[in-house]
Amino acid sequence: DVLSLDSGSVGASPSPLAAEVFDPASGTWSATGSCPAGTSAPGTGCGVGPGATLTLLANGKVLLAGGEDPALPAPNASSTAATFLFNPTAGSWSQTGSMTQARDYQTATLLADGRVLVAGGCSADCEGPNVAPLASAEIYSPTTGTWSATGLMSTGRAEHTAALLPSGEVLVAGGVSSPGSTVVLASTEVFNPAAAGGAGAWSASGSMASARFGAGAEVLAGPACVGPAQAAYCGKVLTVGGASSLTGDPSTGAELWNSAGAPNGTWSSAASLAEARFDPDVLGMPDGSVLVVGGGSAIAERYDPVSASWGPATAMSSSPQTAGAALIPPGPVSACGTSCGKVLVSSNPAWLYTPEAAVTSISPSAGPAGTTVTITGSGLASVTAVDFGLVAESSLAHDPTSPDTRLTVAAPSVTAPADVTAISAGGVSATSSADRFEVAEPA
Repeated sequence: DVLSLDSGSVGASPSPLAAEVFDPASGTWSATGSCPAGTSAPGTGCGVGPGATLTLLANGKVLLAGGEDPALPAPNASSTAATFLFNPTAGSWSQTGSMTQARDYQTATLLADGRVLVAGGCSADCEGPNVAPLASAEIYSPTTGTWSATGLMSTGRAEHTAALLPSGEVLVAGGVSSPGSTVVLASTEVFNPAAAGGAGAWSASGSMASARFGAGAEVLAGPACVGPAQAAYCGKVLTVGGASSLTGDPSTGAELWNSAGAPNGTWSSAASLAEARFDPDVLGMPDGSVLVVGGGSAIAERYDPVSASWGPATAMSSSPQTAGAALIPPGPVSACGTSCGKVLVSSNPAWLYTPEAAVTSISPSAGPAGTTVTITGSGLASVTAVDFGLVAESSLAHDPTSPDTRLTVAAPSVTAPADVTAISAGGVSATSSADRFEVAEPA
């Protein structure tokens, strides 16, 4: 798993108990404190394996919850209720309160109020013949360092998806259920943390067209979702990939959840991926697009919510199954260097993806040649040139505090109104009415 940290660095847990930190300013990895292995007693060490979850808290620490108990490895594997906190400033781990239920392959979602909702999972090996995924859910309070049980889901589920909605509710979808995790679910439900007097409760939502587990999900957002006049896609949840049976192949299918309609939201088909994927990483990008990487494919794909279509992003030379990916936070050059706004894919080897820049506005929109034009948008840290129509200008100045969202350039002499486009390794930014510049020579 990979997480962006408040410092601008990116933390990773590439092996059971070891942890590393990627410094985007220098482009290098360094070892940090290892999560404690504990003693031979169950519940004393960090959960290991892909079933553990990592959640970046509002205070900058990272919560590790559940996973396989290192004191009870295969063939008698059991989950752990232990949870630990990583402090990126100190580079160290400390144990915090234990969950009310041991679990792995659960979901963990940071709520709007800073607490963490953990839902479902298995108390032991999910494929064990007598092990049924859990319907229980619980909430972690960073303030008290303790867990408390919340409402039960309508069915036990593991290897499902969870997405925080703009309303502050959480949508969970699909997963596996029944003893031995032999049934793949199409059902979905919504958690309302304010229901039941603040204790939280679940309600059924519409079912997906296809049952799936091991899928990825992301809420559609971005600049068009700010303010009263929002795009029609805002707040919908894009779910992609996974598999519809335990023995089936990974899927290219995608669906969209919409809060409108009964019961408590409905699903509709979305454009299919070009590459089938199981357990992909799905990231919302600053421009509102959605990047999908890994899941068994070397081809990254990018979903455009405006055109509701997919396009290839780039290709890696290897096909990571569960790569782990994180957007390096836009920030000052001192924190992220030339990696601001890029995506780190933590595989072996690791990869950096440079997204296509997006221009959202220019100011001023007219002036004589030589006018200093301020360009705002996303992905600008990697921009090496700006085109005014067919005239390129490479003398740029990136904002030192916000290099990914702002730069300035001197307007060249152009004979007609020109679209301003940003050029980077990720491609050429799309044009719109917001990026038109007109040279107006003084009278």
